[in-house]
Amino acid sequence: QEVDNSYCFTLEKFSGQNNYIFDIVNLEKKIFSKNDSWAETVTSEIKKRNILTTVAIDKHKKVCGYIICNNTGINLHVSKIAVREDFRRRGVAKSLMENAMRTAARERRSCSSTLHVAIDNVPAISLYKSMGYSEDGRLVDYYRPGRDALKLLIDITHLKN
Repeated sequence: QEVDNSYCFTLEKFSGQNNYIFDIVNLEKKIFSKNDSWAETVTSEIKKRNILTTVAIDKHKKVCGYIICNNTGINLHVSKIAVREDFRRRGVAKSLMENAMRTAARERRSCSSTLHVAIDNVPAISLYKSMGYSEDGRLVDYYRPGRDALKLLIDITHLKN
């Protein structure tokens, strides 16, 4: 039986030296509404001191997903995660999340991870809860009036070893 490697990907820590910023900006524009998009600011955001950015790269060396986190040391906050439509439901988001949590726990001694997710984003909420995140509050009108977010939290101390 032939193996379908069309959806193979690798993870790479983003550094200002690699050429993935164009792909990240394009994905940002394509996936998120204008109000939720960081397309205009993502370049400066990922250069900030406590930002951890990882990209998922397909076999054609194109970004098929990315995660941008703010790591204060004690907590890893997932600020943005996106996966190209053709790579969804193939483990990219979960791999990006697990990698970010493991890196934060081991390299920065982080103890927890938090994120905010739109209350109507059922696929994302299901993924996060399957990974062990639990609800830690509701942020009313977080995205815009009438569009709330859930605040989710997970303990990651077990990933330090």
